Amino acid sequence: MPAHMTPSLQIAVAKAMGWKYSRLGLDGRRIWVGPSGDFKTEVFEANLPPLTLDLMWEAEEMLVGDDRWKYAEELTGKGSLFASVHATAEQRAKSWLKVKGL
Repeated sequence: MPAHMTPSLQIAVAKAMGWKYSRLGLDGRRIWVGPSGDFKTEVFEANLPPLTLDLMWEAEEMLVGDDRWKYAEELTGKGSLFASVHATAEQRAKSWLKVKGL
């Protein structure tokens, strides 16, 4: 995680995408479980789901209708397409959360 990335941003995106922080087993271990509930591929023990471009591309796919245009405008500041193509995961996350009202 880059030094400027905040865990609260990661948590907000993960929760909005359907990730849950749950107890697993009798030992009380806590884990993040993805929306599909698939423990084999979506468990990040003691870590948040990483805020990567891959995760943000998944989040962008969740946008529908006018939210897609609002997101594009928020991300680029009504600027160029170039700005959106080169946006970092953190920039995408902030714009995505704003459009989702979170």
